[in-house]
Amino acid sequence: MELLKTILVPVDFSRCSERALQEALNLAVASKGMVHLMHVITSFASEELPPFVDPNIIYKIEESDMKNLAIDALSKLYDEGQRGGARVAEHPIIRTGKAGREIVKAAEEINADLVVIGTIGRSGFERLLAGSTAEYVVRHAKCPVLTMKEHSPTFVPVKGSDPLH
Repeated sequence: MELLKTILVPVDFSRCSERALQEALNLAVASKGMVHLMHVITSFASEELPPFVDPNIIYKIEESDMKNLAIDALSKLYDEGQRGGARVAEHPIIRTGKAGREIVKAAEEINADLVVIGTIGRSGFERLLAGSTAEYVVRHAKCPVLTMKEHSPTFVPVKGSDPLH
C-alpha cells in the first residue's frame, strides 16, 4: 500500500533543503512514493544567491538562464535520488515568483500527499523581517508539511543506506 504517493520537495540548495530532500527520499523509498523536486526563482540580493550562481555575473543572468542553471543543479539531485533507490519525477518543477505561494500552488497541482521543506528556524524579530517560506507553506498547504532543520533527526531509517550518500 502506498501511503505517500506524491512528495513535493522545494529545494533552494541550502543545507536545510538538502536535509529535507534526504528525508523525503527516505520516505519515498519506505512508501514507494514519488518525489517531485521543485525550485522557485525569486528576486534576491547577491548575498542570498543559490550556490550554483556566480555573484559576479548575476546582473547579466536572464530568467531563462536561471531556469537552466536550476534544472542542471536539480538533475544532479535527481541522479543521486535514483541511485539511492527512490522514485524521483524526471522533470523538476521550476517556478518564478514568491516561494511560499508557488510551493503551495505546485502541491495542489500535483495533488501532493506531503511537502517536505527545509527551514532555518529563525524566530522573533529576525523572522518578522525575513519572513518564512516554510511557515507560509505550513499555514496554506492543503496537505501535511514536514519541516526539516539541518540537523533534524531521521524519521524513516532506510536499511543500510542514505539515499544521498
